[in-house]
Amino acid sequence: MAACEALAHQSDAAVSQGVEATLFAALMSILNGGSATGSFLGSLLTRSMGVTSTDFRALAPLLLICNLSSLVPLTLLHLVPDGTGASGVADEASARAKYAAAADVELVEKGEKEGLLRDRRDRRRDSIDS
Repeated sequence: MAACEALAHQSDAAVSQGVEATLFAALMSILNGGSATGSFLGSLLTRSMGVTSTDFRALAPLLLICNLSSLVPLTLLHLVPDGTGASGVADEASARAKYAAAADVELVEKGEKEGLLRDRRDRRRDSIDS
């Protein structure tokens, strides 16, 4: 379960906001599917090698095959791209920050213009009233 927490934490940093739960659900379904497939293949291998509750003659080769098969995913490691994808997340965060800053500047400028117009209007009223 601790491995799932680390995976969830890393995936949070790699996806857009609001997609974390969907990604976690997808990852958990993949892990559960892999576990079910592994159990099925293990029982199939056990049966094909003739290991039963009374006959353990092929147990040592079965254990060796099962343990070595856990190394098979390492052969697929070259398919994983370099890096964590955090640069894409950083670029997206930077773009969001720039957009927010530009929006804030626009609001401030708009507020300053409205304030100037209000000041001019008030001065005109004061000059008309006097």
